[in-house]
Amino acid sequence: MAIPNSQRSCSPTRYRGLEGVCNNLENPHWGAAQTAHFRFLPHDYTDGIMQPRIAVSGNELPSARLVSAHTHRDDNIHEHSITILLVAWGQFTDHEITLTAEIDDILEKDVNCCRGVNVTHPMCFPIQIPEDDHFFSKHSRTCMNFVRSSAGLRSECKLGPLEQFNQITSVIDAGTVYSNVPERLRRLRAFKGGRMKTLPMFFKEGLMVYRTIFFILPNDIKTWKTEQGVKDWKSVNKESRGDTGLKEKEITDFILEEITGPERPNGEIFCFETGDPRVNEQTVLCLIHTLFIREHNRIAEELGRLNPHWTDEIIFQETKHLVSAIQQHITFQEFLPLVLGKPGILEHGLNLYKDGYFEGYDPTINPAAAAGFTTAAFRFGHSLLPSLVERWSGSQKFIGTQKLSEMILQPYDLFKAGWADTYILGMINQVAQAMDDGVTSQVTNHLFEMPGEGFGLDLAALNLQRGREHGLPTYNRYREFCGLKPVLSWTDLYGVMQNKTIIAYSQLYETPEDLELWSAGISEIPLQDRLIGPTLSCVIGRQFHNIRFGDRFWYENSGWPSSFTVEQLEEIRKISLARIICDNTNLVKTIQPRAMILPDYKINKRVSCKSAEIPRINLKYWKE
Repeated sequence: MAIPNSQRSCSPTRYRGLEGVCNNLENPHWGAAQTAHFRFLPHDYTDGIMQPRIAVSGNELPSARLVSAHTHRDDNIHEHSITILLVAWGQFTDHEITLTAEIDDILEKDVNCCRGVNVTHPMCFPIQIPEDDHFFSKHSRTCMNFVRSSAGLRSECKLGPLEQFNQITSVIDAGTVYSNVPERLRRLRAFKGGRMKTLPMFFKEGLMVYRTIFFILPNDIKTWKTEQGVKDWKSVNKESRGDTGLKEKEITDFILEEITGPERPNGEIFCFETGDPRVNEQTVLCLIHTLFIREHNRIAEELGRLNPHWTDEIIFQETKHLVSAIQQHITFQEFLPLVLGKPGILEHGLNLYKDGYFEGYDPTINPAAAAGFTTAAFRFGHSLLPSLVERWSGSQKFIGTQKLSEMILQPYDLFKAGWADTYILGMINQVAQAMDDGVTSQVTNHLFEMPGEGFGLDLAALNLQRGREHGLPTYNRYREFCGLKPVLSWTDLYGVMQNKTIIAYSQLYETPEDLELWSAGISEIPLQDRLIGPTLSCVIGRQFHNIRFGDRFWYENSGWPSSFTVEQLEEIRKISLARIICDNTNLVKTIQPRAMILPDYKINKRVSCKSAEIPRINLKYWKE
């Protein structure tokens, strides 16, 4: 159990605590791992304590699957300029900020709420599938498994309504790369030259020279469940693992541990391990992780050459410190302006400084992830997901596609020489789906589909059910929170959403008062020069405002042991996702400077990776 704030003494340090404690010196657990989600609005539980929300009339809300099937259809409408890379970065950033604890994690076993002995489990909240469902009826499915999130401690351990908790830190501290769990980070570090463990995969392919671009993420040893796995792990990872600091029995225990993970096609292919346990969710996400583990090792090697007197620990910590800043900068410089537009950036104080320090740190602001953000608003990217993921060649030519559902929990294409780069090239050349109420059937019918079954789960339905069981207030309450007029009649939605969406809602819900934040939020017509509508813009903008203003370690801050020098800060401001891609791939020779936007001959022309238009950080300012 965390130490109560009154019993914790904090003092400023050069590096963040891995678990986020003492970021705020007066409120040490604000934004830290293993703490309750923040709330922009009070809970809306039916009983005021924990029962999921129902309709204002007292009736049950429509089945989450019914809403998904009738409102969030696969219309296959494309965005006009946003690339898949933005979608991937959005998921990577989401995993940087929140990981809600599930009861399955606590019980260390799966709970099935649709059949067997678990159907009456108190944490079961299964999704009813209508008997005439256009897809699942073909597979004789009338129930979709859904288990409620685990309960956590409320602030100061006070009694009150059920609160979910975040297993990771809520600030952008590169936890996706390094983890917020000390034991996991020990497994990931090479303990040599400040580097992280990687797997030198392509010796046999004739591609191997000692360059980070030919290394992939290390295997997840927890999926190797036999004594032979211990021997294999030592053999395969001998060149990359270094001294893990783990004893022989600890390694064996990790390998023999039972976990739920991707379905391996054969005994010679394994899952990947990095700072976030969701790395294997889909191949495109795994690629962003791969880029950043390579970037860490690239920077560590250069810092080691500049400072040969530095120990492994100093090189590692300084590299981690810089990589965290790089993630913050890319998120606020490239990602958020496309999502929120210039007006949203200015409205929420998210505009980065071009020189000098940011003096906006406010110790009264809690950067913790808010429930409405994590459970609804920041899931807007689910509307942008494509049905097919493209691969492109080094000459920027289309190669082929892969179904999205076949890449979920199956990141094994990264074991094929050169395929990682072709997927990355695809990410900077493929347009995303439109930001609207449509969601691809690859995730509404086939999410986490097991090979040969023909069906999976429904991501849209899961989002709705999660909002209900977390006690999220209605769409109208968030509109009021954001200074918008509440929707009192269906006609009030004209001009806010497409007419077909309004009609669908009116056939499913008794009243607009019952509309839900995620569903109605993604259905809003985007504001001019923004990717999303007004309600989601407000919630997302408020969250990132708190993350910037409430983070003592924010990279632009001055006056702390953790602060960068003015010269270092000027170098960090040069970084871009395009530069990260150029430095950590083999096939990418040209790229558009704004990599999250499609190349355009006039305003976003492809240039050489050697071009001054894609500048590098000069690490000479880190020489001691």
